[in-house]
Amino acid sequence: MVVLISAAAAKSPHTRQEIEYALSQPRFADRLIPVEVEKTADMPWILKRMHPVSAKNPVEAGEAVAKVLADRLEVTTA
Repeated sequence: MVVLISAAAAKSPHTRQEIEYALSQPRFADRLIPVEVEKTADMPWILKRMHPVSAKNPVEAGEAVAKVLADRLEVTTA
């Protein structure tokens, strides 16, 4: 699950509910990737601890998410 975080998303009850759901489900373990598309002090603390990907544009975000996924795939297959 990729979560795009902006100031508006960080304040959204719906976004927070989706994050809570993903964190509580075993099938999403190590599969939540936060992407900070806009700096915000309101980012949920748990996402800050997950070392969010920072991106200034969609291409950069896509490349960063692909790298995270590739790194995790290497770890699980090694």
